[in-house]
Amino acid sequence: MNTSISNIVRAARTTMVATIALSISACSYDPADLRDYVAEVKSRPGVKPQPIHEYPPPERIPTISQKSDPFASFLAEELGKTSSPIDPPEPPWPPHTPEELEHFALDTLRMVGTLEQQSEHWALVRDPAGVIHRVKAGNYVGDNYGKILGVSAQRIRILEKVSDGRGNWEDRAAELALSE
Repeated sequence: MNTSISNIVRAARTTMVATIALSISACSYDPADLRDYVAEVKSRPGVKPQPIHEYPPPERIPTISQKSDPFASFLAEELGKTSSPIDPPEPPWPPHTPEELEHFALDTLRMVGTLEQQSEHWALVRDPAGVIHRVKAGNYVGDNYGKILGVSAQRIRILEKVSDGRGNWEDRAAELALSE
């Protein structure tokens, strides 16, 4: 058994030496055939390149900022004579000094409590900054000209005036419910 292993080892060494010898002999080459090929390629007559195909300039497609309103024709049909919505010229309520809660969207305000003072109901409303305001019927809230119609223990009833886009004001009922 020892002799068969040594025979295998000898055969492997012989194979390895033969492989290395062949590899080394393959590394030596004569560059003359390469030089001949390069000289032959250089001696060929040159070919004039084909002209580059001229394409027409691309069609300019206007961006949204360059276009008019894409819904203008729809609105013109809907509104009858104008191509864009119009805000009514005058506010819906009689002129008054703007109240602090009119600067906030109605959905950012929270009713947090109520008070009763001399048989008058007041609601406590928190604005987005966390400031608590006391309001009652007749005060204004929200950015859509919301006027408080009434205050109860659970909610504030509000009537908003919203532009319909045709120069008119529409009434919209809204309310603020007591937050838990």
